[in-house]
Amino acid sequence: MRQLLKDIHSQYVSRKGSAGSFWKASSVSAINQGVSSGTNFFLSLVLVRVLTPAEFGLYGIGIAASIFACGFGDSLFLTQMVVHSPDKKPENRPIYAASILTAVSLFCLIVILALIPGLLLADCFSLLSVFQVHFAFAVAAAFASFVLKDFFVRHAYNIRQETIALQVNLVVAVSMAFLLSVLFFWKPGFNVLNSLWIYSGSNGVGALFGYWRSKLPLRKVRWPLLKSDFQEAWEGGRWASIASLAYQFRAYAYMIATGILIGPVGVGMLNASRMLIQPVAQMTQALSMVFIPRLASERQQDPGKMLRTGVLCSLGLLVLALIYSLVLLLAYDHLVPLVLGGKYSNLKTVTIFWCFYICVSSFRLGLEVTCLAFKKFSRLMQAGFVGAVATITATYLMCRGFGLWGAVMGLSIGECALIPILWSVLAFGMKTLGHRTEPARSMSAVEG
Repeated sequence: MRQLLKDIHSQYVSRKGSAGSFWKASSVSAINQGVSSGTNFFLSLVLVRVLTPAEFGLYGIGIAASIFACGFGDSLFLTQMVVHSPDKKPENRPIYAASILTAVSLFCLIVILALIPGLLLADCFSLLSVFQVHFAFAVAAAFASFVLKDFFVRHAYNIRQETIALQVNLVVAVSMAFLLSVLFFWKPGFNVLNSLWIYSGSNGVGALFGYWRSKLPLRKVRWPLLKSDFQEAWEGGRWASIASLAYQFRAYAYMIATGILIGPVGVGMLNASRMLIQPVAQMTQALSMVFIPRLASERQQDPGKMLRTGVLCSLGLLVLALIYSLVLLLAYDHLVPLVLGGKYSNLKTVTIFWCFYICVSSFRLGLEVTCLAFKKFSRLMQAGFVGAVATITATYLMCRGFGLWGAVMGLSIGECALIPILWSVLAFGMKTLGHRTEPARSMSAVEG
């Protein structure tokens, strides 16, 4: 582990002071993700105790639906902002970020406005119950608030101001604690709907704080600039967004299979056991945010060095997941009663398979963010679809044959199938760059 950290350290030390910058960013990112994952974990910890397994499963389905939509917006706009920012002149980057924020806001507004007529029509013809209509609105609010909050977090990472991202997530944590306190004080009783509104309300407050803290020049955004930036984002974002949809199908295939074969109770049981690996899952995701802008910068200078750094980052994420999984399994008997309570027993086998999954998934994540920094969006989309088909098929068959732990094993099979495909994408990227003689030109266009 020590030697691995030294290797990652040496990849980033190209001039005096760069090492301190990287490790400071990584430290702040670790604290930031501790706050973010701790906030979501605390909310889940409360809900897993006050809701029934079926209700907790339905809440998880609602959050999954909102994250599904967020993944589309994230890939279409936020990831594009990160990988295209190094190509902009420094003085133009603030207005570029403001332009992307405008596009994200319009995207959220269009999604919500498009949802309203369909829900009202379904309500008029009694196609949906009152609860289902309210549930859909709560999910839409969770989607919009989260993607807007995530914009400011990603923007902070992009401009190397990781402390701002930390401040945004702290505001989300405080807001969530306040809303939970209000709910306990009024004692209306916890249910699926007000749980979703707590989630969306706290993220909405975080988004408002992020806007105030960023001071982006929105007034300077004009239609020609917005159109131009959207077209640039769409060039690679259309592939990245489709790849993200494929990823969401992979990530939540266990919900699909378990919901069909077992029902919301099964989803609730799996979500409860998955809570145990959420801290390390969120940590690896946060570290990948630190890696992407730095990998994108190295792409312009030395693609070979960028590839080596990406592989080392993947190994680092794997080691982190392995250490966490070992500690979790050793402390399982003492930890689970404290975290999940008495409603979720006999989940150790499922937890072991979740640990295997997070290790494979962490290594895959490192390879995937390296492909993103290479701008291999269309090939990532193709790889994502292959992985989605493999994951959904394996998850359904394994769940049908072995129950809950089979669904988790199906996820791991899909991740394992994706890793060699990502290796081939990286090899293709290096081969493509090796045939070009003009570094500036090689980075000027989005590659397929």
